Amino acid sequence: MGAIAGSHSVLMVDAGNSPAHANSFLESVQSIGLTAPAYIGLTHYHWDHVFGAAYLDGLVCSSIATADHLRDMIRLDWRDKALDQRAEESLEFDLTRSCLKTEMSNIERSRLKLRVPDITFPNKFH
Repeated sequence: MGAIAGSHSVLMVDAGNSPAHANSFLESVQSIGLTAPAYIGLTHYHWDHVFGAAYLDGLVCSSIATADHLRDMIRLDWRDKALDQRAEESLEFDLTRSCLKTEMSNIERSRLKLRVPDITFPNKFH
């Protein structure tokens, strides 16, 4: 995660891996005198880059491909049983499952919200 401060607004690069992670980043940004980000740019759809987005104000921006992946991810159950089943079926990496269980409790993951970007751009520019 990072912040790019312009003369009029702040761009947050990636949204963190959880609501707590996003909030911690916001506190750090504000502690150095920056305003809350007006924009959140998602570099890609992996959980550790996007799970904090729904808990942030500001416009979320990503490629069309990332937005499409997020639409699919919104439909998934992130609780232990479903996460374990996806990992057993090789639909989820074991590392992802382990990290998610470390980062958030089963209850926190049951309440997890995902956010589709407000602004999308082409995957490739000509």
